Amino acid sequence: MDSPFFVHEGEFDKVDLPSYLGEHAKGHWIEIKHEMNAGDHDDLQNLLFKLSTPVDNRKSRAERRRAERIDTAQDISVKPSSLALLEINIHAWSFKDTTTGDNIPVSSTTIRGLKREVMEFVLDEIDIRNPTTGKPKTS
Repeated sequence: MDSPFFVHEGEFDKVDLPSYLGEHAKGHWIEIKHEMNAGDHDDLQNLLFKLSTPVDNRKSRAERRRAERIDTAQDISVKPSSLALLEINIHAWSFKDTTTGDNIPVSSTTIRGLKREVMEFVLDEIDIRNPTTGKPKTS
């Protein structure tokens, strides 16, 4: 579908890591979405906030379901928005395990392990492509 009102799915930008990240950054890249679509923004909200109702296993399943519909006391868990943005936008990277030489897969776990300066660089690149997303403020 080609229209100025839709984001082209599968369009990614390969961004070279800058030299200020150190000599080890030379030749490495991260591939991120060219632009987030409406579904990505919705996914971002879903990743940021999760509601859960405490489970009381002493009650029968029917009693628990009835209580879920009536009970408004829910736990809210909030995930840092920077991690959610990275998970949605990072598609691939050139990182390899220095011991084995194996590619390091892109996953929630490996994204959480990125160094702060790498994270901030990628968030800046995401913000350039999606100015309304707003990079989380760090103090």
